[in-house]
Amino acid sequence: MTSVTSVTIVTGNGYSSKQRKVKIIKKRVLFHIKDALWKLQQDQPQIKAVCMGSRHTDPCCSAFEPFQMTDSDWPQFIRVNPLSDWSYPEVWTFLRRLQRMQNISLKQIIACCDALGSFVEEVLDPHSMTLVGEEMVFTQQASRILSSVEWKHPMEKIILETISLYRNQTGDDCKMFLLLLKEITNSIGDKLETSDEAQLRKTISKEITYLMSLLPTIFKNARNTFARLSFIQFLSFPEDLEGLVSTFFHARFSPNVSLKLTQLICSFLSLTISNSNHAVESLSYLILNFDVFCSKVILPLSQSTVIEGFALFHQLPSNHESKDIFVIVQELPQNSHDVLCSVNSESFHFWDSLESSLKCLKFNKVSVILTSSRASDNFTSLCSQYKIFIIDSITKEDIDNILYFVGISPLVTLKDPLLPQNLGYMEALQSIVMGDTCFTHMKILLGSSKSMAPHHIILCAPLEDAWKDYYSECRNCLKVVRQWLHCHPFEMTEEIQDSGLFLDVLKSTIPHEECISVSALGVAFPVGLFEFSLKIALADLQKNKLSTIKTLYDILESALLRVICKLWNISIQTLDPEKSYLKFYERIRSRISIPIEPASNKEHLVYMILQLVQQLMKIDAILYTKSRI
Repeated sequence: MTSVTSVTIVTGNGYSSKQRKVKIIKKRVLFHIKDALWKLQQDQPQIKAVCMGSRHTDPCCSAFEPFQMTDSDWPQFIRVNPLSDWSYPEVWTFLRRLQRMQNISLKQIIACCDALGSFVEEVLDPHSMTLVGEEMVFTQQASRILSSVEWKHPMEKIILETISLYRNQTGDDCKMFLLLLKEITNSIGDKLETSDEAQLRKTISKEITYLMSLLPTIFKNARNTFARLSFIQFLSFPEDLEGLVSTFFHARFSPNVSLKLTQLICSFLSLTISNSNHAVESLSYLILNFDVFCSKVILPLSQSTVIEGFALFHQLPSNHESKDIFVIVQELPQNSHDVLCSVNSESFHFWDSLESSLKCLKFNKVSVILTSSRASDNFTSLCSQYKIFIIDSITKEDIDNILYFVGISPLVTLKDPLLPQNLGYMEALQSIVMGDTCFTHMKILLGSSKSMAPHHIILCAPLEDAWKDYYSECRNCLKVVRQWLHCHPFEMTEEIQDSGLFLDVLKSTIPHEECISVSALGVAFPVGLFEFSLKIALADLQKNKLSTIKTLYDILESALLRVICKLWNISIQTLDPEKSYLKFYERIRSRISIPIEPASNKEHLVYMILQLVQQLMKIDAILYTKSRI
């Protein structure tokens, strides 16, 4: 194959290892891309075409043609786009066959994970790693910091995509994810000093598969062991939630912001969930429809509030604030002029029947029509003659929620017969103005047997980006609360009874008669406690001579030990598991009344980290190919 002149245009701080590994560069220029191409054309006038690696799915590339001249104000080259419709697998399969590359070194995977973990450790406030300090000051989430950095290496992108998936599923931040991932890969690095790399890769991947089949049993035993260490009983839901919600927001925002968001969410939950026996189902509904229950206003956060009922984006006439009977109509009639222009006797009859329908509504004391359709001026005018007010262009989600809470049926059109089940009753209808935003505030009479009373959060923030952060974290907080409320029976197994350390803790901290028979499935794991319990569980496997995970056990033990020491702010040399744990437990208990997170997050954390490590090892050849480009 004839050699091809290649150009690298450095526009910022690229990934350093990528710059070191580029071997095919014939010309390197350090300009803005446009200036660099002018320079290239000046130095290499014989170059008429440039082969591009862009695909249609890349930013600003959707309209690219196979052959296309550059824009008129750019250096004139023919842009050749041979990869426009290629998928990622097609790109890397081609490159692997073309280059016949060797596998990437495990050391490169380790270095990448170490860099990501170290980056978070260095950028974040140290308090955000411990969460047990006297002051908990957090201004930024790790995930937000990571997303603002332009990572160049494909391995980093894979890791960050996994972190994003973990955060979306659990509502948890990624500090712990990266910390544990870093220590696991560093432990693999320690093993490389005495092991063959290819064999170590196969062994670890095989042992991960086997260990993951054992994790459900390990997690169950860990939950049962520490169930009685949880002080979260939720006997008076939702009053008991304030500590958990407060801890969640303190881990993400400054004290003033976290205090206001805690007040908002606790107020929203206590007012909305009227039947604590159905709290899990109610929270699931609120999470799924949170955009309906939360509206944006650009104002200081302190002006945020929770109101009863619904807040619709519609401005009421100044003279219309009253109690009303309402109906929901799915399809409004067209403009009367449009109907009459069809020159059809049925058209005249239809408009006459429409007036009859409005008279029927008025006879039944209906004074408000709610609809997702757009009402024409003529139809609005006709309704006003019968003193019927229209609130139109309501979102489908709002309509669905009103129907759900009121328990009525909608009219498809106004020609449908009006039945009792079509009538809804309002307690109040009034205008609310906040900043430049106008709301129609609607309080309704609920249908029978509802476990929720609809309330609406008007969430204020001075900037759009800040509002998005507040919104997403409020929704994530609801996910965490829901995890705490999944209950399961407590089982005192023989293993627990024989565990001297944990039995002593139980006896010394919680009177037997106060032990609860039902504990949250998300039983509390304060920082470091889960890692400690997992380490003990793995040690028990080793005692039982389970040699099938020996290599992975050594790796996890080393990683967990380093994580525990970081979280507890102690050195590895001074760690005495029993004494250190008891001291740590008392410190946790005295400083944080509500532990930081549910155990279900931790289980998901270990699963996803092990899956990620296994995935990185399986696709290492592809990663190596891309890092050479």
